[in-house]
Amino acid sequence: EVCQSFRVCEGAWLDYSPAMLIPQKQSRIRQSTRIEVEGGGELFFREILAPGRVAHGEVFQYKEIDWECDLHQAGRLIARERFRLRPDDASITPLKAPFPAAFFATCYLITDRCCSDHGCWQKIQAINSPHVRLGVSTLIQDGWSIKILTDDSLNMAKACNELRGILSGLLPGLTHSDRFH
Repeated sequence: EVCQSFRVCEGAWLDYSPAMLIPQKQSRIRQSTRIEVEGGGELFFREILAPGRVAHGEVFQYKEIDWECDLHQAGRLIARERFRLRPDDASITPLKAPFPAAFFATCYLITDRCCSDHGCWQKIQAINSPHVRLGVSTLIQDGWSIKILTDDSLNMAKACNELRGILSGLLPGLTHSDRFH
């Protein structure tokens, strides 16, 4: 079980992009995340979930993943993500529909450096391909949710690096290269 909490103060910047979570066969994982971003704080938060140890033939062979994330901005809840994935029921069907061994990333961006009609969003949408499904939702005026689904880890790395490359032009605290490969 992992319980994590982050707080970004006014004028501060947080880039949280850990290595992907790779559940092993028969594992049970519970992760709870709480993020608080004060007004004037900036955030790029990205987590990736692998379908299992693909190279070992362990695709969706974990017992359960219980995942939750609450994102607060200026004291207001702006995103609540909850899912419980169990390979023995229909909960993983949406992940497997486009790709049988889908990798999933969830990203949150909080910044006042761009707006919903900024040109970066067209570039981000252009990351979509036959191997990558990416969608963007506006949470609030200065906040966005970005979801990525790919057919394998290499395409996930490529999509995440393209996303960071686009956003690094806007956000001085965000380096172009992602640390996972």
